[in-house]
Amino acid sequence: MLFLEIAINRIDYVFANYEERRKVALVVIHYLLFFIPLIQHNSDPFAPSLLFFLCCYIAVVSLFLRQHD
Repeated sequence: MLFLEIAINRIDYVFANYEERRKVALVVIHYLLFFIPLIQHNSDPFAPSLLFFLCCYIAVVSLFLRQHD
């Protein structure tokens, strides 16, 4: 769960206004919808590898959105 907290703190730190947070939330939702089959077939839905990949994904997307504003 530490990875998830880091990802949430990263979003709060990088994005100051509501519109930017909304963009990131939509990207995260798309990520989760894409990886639901992977998470469902995994014996542990909160496996550290999945949470780490989610955090990396959020960090990369946040940096990408920040550069194109």
